Amino acid sequence: MGAISDHAASTAKPLPGSAHLNFTMAGLMGVGGFAGYFKAKSMPSLIAGVACCSLYGGAGYLIKEGDNTNGHGVASLASLALVGGMGPRAVKGGGALPALITVLGLVAGAYNSKKCFDWYDSE
Repeated sequence: MGAISDHAASTAKPLPGSAHLNFTMAGLMGVGGFAGYFKAKSMPSLIAGVACCSLYGGAGYLIKEGDNTNGHGVASLASLALVGGMGPRAVKGGGALPALITVLGLVAGAYNSKKCFDWYDSE
């Protein structure tokens, strides 16, 4: 009906499946960083959460725009940082939450690394 809504509907790209994981991880890391700050006044939690949120969000955006190799590469680095930061806490017995976050980081890192190499080989 309207020119703007017709244009938006005709130019919208579907979100690739690979971007969903990274946008989800961005949301989880952002919420987790703010939760750590509000619960324990932990500035490191806030900074790390926002940093990982930004990296995963940027990776999802790159993938959405078709830059798959770089998008998955950035997401792999974000996962590496996440596991590097939360892994020691999980190993020391910091509770279920650090262990869960570490496992999520490992799964996301493995997936994104595989996709990065797949896209790199196809270029």
